[in-house]
Order: sequence, then C-alpha cells, then structure tokens
Amino acid sequence: MTSKGPWASGSYCVCPECGERVEVLNGDANFSINVHLLSHKTEKISLQERNLQMRMSQASSTQYSNYTCPECKENIEIYNNDLVFSIGVHAEKHKPQDSAIFPDDQRSNASDTSRKSSKKIKENNETCEQSNILDAIFNAMPPGLKSHKGFIIENKIGKAMCTICNIIVEPKLSVSEHLKTKAHEDNTVRFLKDKIPTNLHDMLEFVSFYGSNLCCNLCRCKVELCSLNPFETIVNIIGHNSSKDHLTKKTDCNSQMDGGRILKSLALVNPLINENKHVITYNVQLQFTCIACNKNMGYHVDENELIKGFIAHLSSSGHTKCSLNKAILDSFNALHPGKKDHNFAVSKNGILCTVCNSTIPEANLERLILHSKQPNVNSKGNSDSIISQLYTPSTSVLNSTFLTTSPRSPVNLEEVPIAGSSMPLKTMTNKEINLRALISTLPKSLKNVNCIIENNQGQVTCLICECSIPISKHNLETHLLGSKHKNKEKTTGASNLGDGNLTLPQPVNVDCKKPDKKGGLKELFRLIPSSLQINMGLLKMSPNEVNQVHCSVCNSKVPANSKNLQEHLEGSQHVSSLKLLREKKAIQVSRMVSAADEDILLKNLQTDYVFKGFAKFLEMKDSHYFCKLCKSSITRSVDVKLSRTNLLSHATEQKHKKNLKKIPDELFQKLKLSNSIISSNSTYLQRHDDGYFCTVCGCTIPLSAEETNLEKSLMSHLTGNKHAEKKEKLLTVNSVTDFVDLSLKKSAEDTIIEWFKELPPTLQDDMQYFKRSSIEGYLSCELCMCIINPCYIKEHLIAETHVQKKTESRESYDLITF
Repeated sequence: MTSKGPWASGSYCVCPECGERVEVLNGDANFSINVHLLSHKTEKISLQERNLQMRMSQASSTQYSNYTCPECKENIEIYNNDLVFSIGVHAEKHKPQDSAIFPDDQRSNASDTSRKSSKKIKENNETCEQSNILDAIFNAMPPGLKSHKGFIIENKIGKAMCTICNIIVEPKLSVSEHLKTKAHEDNTVRFLKDKIPTNLHDMLEFVSFYGSNLCCNLCRCKVELCSLNPFETIVNIIGHNSSKDHLTKKTDCNSQMDGGRILKSLALVNPLINENKHVITYNVQLQFTCIACNKNMGYHVDENELIKGFIAHLSSSGHTKCSLNKAILDSFNALHPGKKDHNFAVSKNGILCTVCNSTIPEANLERLILHSKQPNVNSKGNSDSIISQLYTPSTSVLNSTFLTTSPRSPVNLEEVPIAGSSMPLKTMTNKEINLRALISTLPKSLKNVNCIIENNQGQVTCLICECSIPISKHNLETHLLGSKHKNKEKTTGASNLGDGNLTLPQPVNVDCKKPDKKGGLKELFRLIPSSLQINMGLLKMSPNEVNQVHCSVCNSKVPANSKNLQEHLEGSQHVSSLKLLREKKAIQVSRMVSAADEDILLKNLQTDYVFKGFAKFLEMKDSHYFCKLCKSSITRSVDVKLSRTNLLSHATEQKHKKNLKKIPDELFQKLKLSNSIISSNSTYLQRHDDGYFCTVCGCTIPLSAEETNLEKSLMSHLTGNKHAEKKEKLLTVNSVTDFVDLSLKKSAEDTIIEWFKELPPTLQDDMQYFKRSSIEGYLSCELCMCIINPCYIKEHLIAETHVQKKTESRESYDLITF
C-alpha cells in the first residue's frame, strides 16, 4: 500500500508551500511531494548548501599548518594535510650519504648543492618565522578582523602587504589598525564590485562594514566575508539579499518617501524653497539641515506645516545673513585657493577667523582680503604693540596746500578720527598719529605711497585725488587699490619715482609750459622756501615784460624777485584763489565719478531681473546709497559685486519687506478710484501675504510694488473668461454677500445642509466629508483635502478623484469592521 498524506486527493496532491497541484508518481504522495520540493530550491541556495557542507567537512578534519622536527628543531612543511607522510619526507634529510661512491668532481658539486640547500633551509626558516608572526597577529585579532587574513600577504622582501589597498603595512603589528581604516573597507567593497558585472552592482547597495564586519545596513545583520575566495563572499551576499527578512525590509524602505522626493515636491510648490534647495541636505531619518546656518529643520507629516517650517527658517534674518556670509566666503576661497595663513568659517555674528579667534561682524570680500594679509594676532601683547606703533609722535606735518620740511607742528586732536571709526581723539592728549609708521604697515606692492600726506589740521589727504582719507590701514589700502585713484593716476600722469620724488598733477586750465628764458624761474624758486616750490607750475615768465612773473591763479603780475614772489605766494589772495581752484576741480572730478558710477551701477540695476523693482527706491549719495522706502543708507563700494551684495542684503531684510508690503495696499486704493473694473470686483478680492485671493475663482493674484504691473495682473484675471463665467454662475444661484451673511448667522452644519438640499439624493450621503473652510464663504472636503466653492459641489462630487477616494475609504472601513 502506498502512503498518502493529508494533502493527497486521487492522482493529484497539493504542495503545502506553494499550493500548486502535484501529480502523484507510482501512487506515492510523499515521494512526489519531496521531488516537487526540490524544485523550490534555486541554484543559489543549493550552491550555498554545498559550500556549507565543504566548510563543515574542512572544520571536522584537523588542520596542520606546521610541525617542528624534534631532532633538528626545524619546521616541517605539511603536504596535503598528511603529517605522517611529511615527517617521512623530512626524515630522509637526516640519513648520512656515502661520500666514497662519488668521485672528487662530483663530491665538490655535492658540497655546493649542500651549501645551497642549507641557504634555502635558512631562508625557509626565516620565512616560516615571519609567517608565524603574521599568524600570531591574526590569531590575537577579533573574529571580524580575522576574516581579512587573505588580503595580507608577504612580499619578496618579507614585509606585510595589503593586496586590496596595494600598500606595504609597516610595522607588522599595525596590520590591525590598517584593517580598521575607512579606506581599506571602501576598497574591499569596491574590489567585490569589480568581480561582478555592472548590472549587478545594486546587490551591494546596502553592504558596508560595521565594526570590521561585513554587514547589511538595511537588516543590521552580518554577512560572512571570505578573503581567500571573493566569489564565495558574493554568493553569501546574494543569499542574504534573497532572504525573506531582507526583501520585506527593502519593500518597507521603498514604500516610504525619502528626503529627496519630499524636497523636490516642496520646491515645485514653493518658489522660496526652490531658490534655497541647494543649501538643504537630508538623511534617511527625514532630517533636513541648512548648510548655511548649520541648523536642523524638523519633519512634519502635514505638508502645509512642513512648508511653514521651511519658509520660517529661509525667510529669517539669521538665514539671510548666514547665506550672504557663506557666499562671500565661497567667493573668497575661489579667489584664494590653497593653504592660507587665516582660516575663516561662517558663524552667527559674521565670519569667524579660527586662527586669530576674532569675528568680522559686517563682513565683505574686501575686509576678508585685508584681514588675510595681516599677521596672526593670537595674543593681546601683539595687538597692543601694533596700536602703539600707530600712535607715536609724528615727525612731519604737512600744510593743507604745500609740502613742508618745517619742524613738526601740533595736531588738532579734536578733528582727527580714531582708526576704523568716526570718534574724535579728544581724550588722546599729547599724542599724534605717526603716518610714517602707518604707511610702513601697507603692502610693498602699493605704489605712490608718498602721495599720502598729513596737513596742519591733522587730516590725511591724497595729493593725486585731492581728497581726505580717514586714518586707518584699511582706508588707506582701500583708497590706493581703488579704481578711482588708479584712473586719476593715469589721467593726471602722476608717477612714483625710485628716489621718492612725486610728480604731481598740474591744475586745470593752466598753461604749464616751461619758461623760454633759461634759468629764470628756477633761480627765483631756489631763493624762496622749499614749502612754496609746489607753486612753480602755476607761474610763468611774462613774454612782454622781462622783470615780471605772471600768476595764472590770481591773474596778476609779480615783480621777478624772490622777496615779492614769496610775499605773493604767502598772501591771502593767492591762498584763497588756489583754494577755490582746488574746490572747483574737486567738484568737476566728483561729478565725473558720480556720472560714471551712475552709468555702471544704477543703469545695470534697472535692467537687472533681481533689482528691477528695487532700483527705483535708490538714490546715490557721495559715499553710500539711500533707500527712499526705508529712509536708510547702504554702504557703497568701488567694487560693483560688493555693492550688489550690500544692496541684496538690504532688500532681504525684514524692515524693507514690511515697508514693501505697504505699497500694494496704497496702490490698490488708487486703482479702485481710477479703474471701474477693479472697484466693481473689489468685494471678491481678499488681501493675503502672497497676494490678492479671488473668492470666486479660488486663485491668488501676485503682488507688485509697481502700479502698472499690479494693474496688469489684476485686469488680466478680472477680465478673463474663467472669472466671468464663475461670477455669472455665482450670481444666478445666490449672491456671495447673501451666502456670507447666511454663514455668519447660522452654524456650519446648517449652511452645509442647505447647500446639499439642492443636490440629488445619491450625492447627499457625501455631506459627512464636508466642513466649513477657514476662508470665509468656502467649504473644505476632508476626503480630498481641498477647498471648494459651494456653487461647484456637484461637479466635485462627480469628479473621478473624489469617487476613487470615496471607494478606497469604504473598502478600508469594510476591512476594519470585518
């Protein structure tokens, strides 16, 4: 009698695992089921079982690595794991050879071979000792590191070498430290990837090292590593990936939304997130981090709450400052690659120099460059010594108009500002600013340093540009490197000679030709003080009268003698005329510079996409910009990029944004008075942060600070076909004002019931999904998570999306009740 299982029925039986019908062979159901179960085993699983059996057989048999001979104390090499055979081979070496059989020539050859064999034996002994050292090291290692034994070999020199990293590990005791490095672990995973085709690289997606063990990051379980045979390791990984636990966890991981998808979807919805998505990073736990601020932004299941959290961080003043500082630091690193004396990092208060441990609060590219050129100040003594060099008694005080070599004169300390600030030095009595020491700290690459002088009022002026400079190293270096100074230097032809003599620019509308008569003016100016010799270019010998000198500044004639010439040059008339000439010239230069700056900056800002609406609020002053909207000044720089960043930082401030939001309300009131279409539809428009919300169409009209743009956007929507059709339909059913009054008087349930009374009975069951919306006069569908105009409830209930979600919710409810 053939045995039948409980699953057998007639000539067929059912497989208990897959549930398929199995034909009964020879009437034996158990035999047929066992044959069928063999088909469930794939080639991979059968290969794993075969390898497991081989390992078990190897583990059961005793392994002999080496054996020491009790007579000669040498290590015996074990052949094929047969200890008796290996000892017999080694015992033949101890047998004495009969030397009488061999002649003399063969005896010498035998002695040579014996010497060579003895050398080989010594070398083998040394290699055995070295191999014993590696074996002892690996025996003392934990099990995770022992699996890497096949990657460490000995080269010809006898040093340990890693075949994965292709480096020599020296000394041998540091092998365990090398195996723990991240580079070795990454190279091992890369080595395994190279052994399989590229289309199978996804198998190693979750494979990495944890505690020197090859593990699966998804399942958090260990995968056996075989260093002697990499293909065996690959088979183990394939077997693990095909297990049920791994497959279920992989499907669960794929079903969840990762951070990349969430960030992309939010960027499509919100333009602010789209602009700043490059500074947002994410991880597996759905934790979003802002790189600029180094702050975490929490995850929320509700999309609206998540967007609010992102907008609150990205629109904060701290984020704007940090992002601006990060952009400045990135541009500085791009301009100065490689190693630097100063290292900078973005902090809350500005840009921090980690070397000097000092913060630059209002940082810009120019300040970073100047700070990077300064020596490292790590102690208070160094800073005090630098300050003491700047405030020592001066050796030369120059007149406001002329160069002088007279002894030092007292400086008006009340009018001299402190370096880097605008406070007067009233408290610093009996001290004068040493301009020489300040100039000596400037870089040697700067030219025309001799044009920086100090007048009798204590003001530092530039002879080429004829302007005063606030006393600080930063201001002097900025002025000498500026384009205004360089252009003035080129146009006037001023040059800095090697002996220190400076050829100054000559005044405007002055004929500066040399006198025709040889030695006329030169002999006169040798007899007068050297402080007046700068006026030599303003005088010329009169062509008609020999003994007269013509002054082009005063338009007068002076007798050609040293006494009268000195009295004229020191007189009040000549000094005042020369001062007026300099002021006129300074006004002409400032007008030329301001006109050029307007052409470069303001015209570019008016055509720029970012500053197009912001440029109309700007006015350019001498040294700054003025925002008419906020009534505040903005720092202006010679560098166009730096001025652009300063304007951008002001445009993104909360104060400017608040003032900007007030403009559309004022413009909307003007348009209501001037435009009849906007005034008639003003009841349907509600003011929100993003724009004007149309209660008829349920859409938002964007704001604009310009009257023409706001009028265009409002008119394009209010005169459209969509708005007109919905407005007509709304007025035919019921007016919006009546519905608003009704919704205010009655409760939410009463208003919803009244709207659903007009619908067919088949659709009235969906009233349970509707509630009153936060927007006045609208309803919200909790099933579809959307806001609906009450006039279009029927269209929404018939739509495919609502019907599909309704059926899904009912199916889930039936499963729960069942």
